[in-house]
Amino acid sequence: MRILKYDLFPEAYGSNGRFVSKEGTVAELIIDTGMLLNADFDKVIPNLNILNKMFLQGLYPRTGEWEPFEIIQEEYEELVKYLCSLPMPRPYRSL
Repeated sequence: MRILKYDLFPEAYGSNGRFVSKEGTVAELIIDTGMLLNADFDKVIPNLNILNKMFLQGLYPRTGEWEPFEIIQEEYEELVKYLCSLPMPRPYRSL
């Protein structure tokens, strides 16, 4: 999985209440910003087009920012497989 540089704001899940610059995978960006936790997604991984629209914005409100990017189908499949495999009480899922 590709490695990205991104900045987290104090409100982000992975920031521990402070500004943080990080390098991490696309999956870590999703987890750290909480971008799939809101009521629109509720941990359901959207299709590739929707996810790329989010990545191309270069930010997620009040949680973080990054250089805009897109992923390809193979990266998307790897991302979905990884997120769905994380041991959590309420795991990520895809439709």
